[in-house]
Amino acid sequence: MDVKNKVIRRGEISDQAEMIVSRVATVVLGVVTIGLSLWFRNINVGVLATIALAVAASVNFPVIVLALFWKNLTTRGAVAGGVTGLIVVVVLIVLSPTVWVNALGNETAIYPYAYPTLFSVAAAFIVTIVISLTDRSDRARTDRAGYDEQLVRSEIGEQK
Repeated sequence: MDVKNKVIRRGEISDQAEMIVSRVATVVLGVVTIGLSLWFRNINVGVLATIALAVAASVNFPVIVLALFWKNLTTRGAVAGGVTGLIVVVVLIVLSPTVWVNALGNETAIYPYAYPTLFSVAAAFIVTIVISLTDRSDRARTDRAGYDEQLVRSEIGEQK
């Protein structure tokens, strides 16, 4: 909904249109969720929960750690790293034995490990760092300049 409101409509959306977008998004997510639950009905719930955590870790962990402890993180690097983590983890999950063999019925998996977190988190860290170090935009300078203030706020909880 925020994508529709802030990006597509540039903040100019009526309450009625926002409600319609919200309802459509809810229905679409519900249909996708029901479809996926039927498709993965024979997979252990514990495995599915672990896969969800792998996705969350791959997307969020590198960005959060670098935002807290690395002064050169930029917005562009954080977005690129998060997207990379998401793409790598989803591709590797699909190619893993859990989905490729158990859900899709193939004989052997292309990716041999059930949980791709080690590789997807590493890829997200690498991309975040490389993009942040090569980012020379004005926004990158602003991001780097604000690190010290952010660090103090994150450590002692003070705000402006």
